[in-house]
Amino acid sequence: MNKPVFLSDRAYASAEKKAQENGCTSVEEYLNTLFEPEGTAISDRMLREDADLPDWVREKLEEGLASPSEPITEEEIHQLVAEGIALAQRTK
Repeated sequence: MNKPVFLSDRAYASAEKKAQENGCTSVEEYLNTLFEPEGTAISDRMLREDADLPDWVREKLEEGLASPSEPITEEEIHQLVAEGIALAQRTK
């Protein structure tokens, strides 16, 4: 069941900025990711059917998620995403 949450204009603007920085499509999606179990928010968001990802990226993400792994910090995830974005922008 969804419950409404009311934010001040300032808080909403901050949440919009954070949502965009984190690749979320809306403030609601961003706020939901804050309360999801650690490690699920980013992978679930990236693998959504409507996510704008090339097939090869989706395949690599699925391959990586299926492989044995060790815990990764949120900071490491952000660094990897930033590196991927930089690489993608260089190859356009």
